[in-house]
Amino acid sequence: AFDEGWSHVRQHGVEAALSRLESLPKSARGRILTPEETSQLYTITYQMCTQATPFNWSGKLYYAILDELQDICERIVEPKLAKASDANLLHKLIDEWSKHTALTKAIG
Repeated sequence: AFDEGWSHVRQHGVEAALSRLESLPKSARGRILTPEETSQLYTITYQMCTQATPFNWSGKLYYAILDELQDICERIVEPKLAKASDANLLHKLIDEWSKHTALTKAIG
C-alpha cells in the first residue's frame, strides 16, 4: 500500500539523508546514502510506480516527495536564511542550495 512504501521512503530516504547532510562537510555530500540504501529506495520506488491501476502510486509519490521538500524548505531552510546577516546570507544560501541538490539527488 502507498502508506507503507511512502513511510519507508520518507524514513530511510528523506529523513536519513537530511540528518546526514547536517553533519557532512560540503566535500562529502556526493554520496549521502550507501549504495545498499539507494538500491533499496529505488526498488521500493520502482515497485510503487509500476503497478497496474489502482495500485500505481507514481503521481501520489511524486506529490508526497514534493510536499516533503517544500516542508523542509519552510521548516529548516527558511529560518536559517532569515537569521543570516546580510554579509553571510549569500554564503548560507549557497550552502543550503548545495544541501538541497544533494538531498534531491539522493532521494530522486
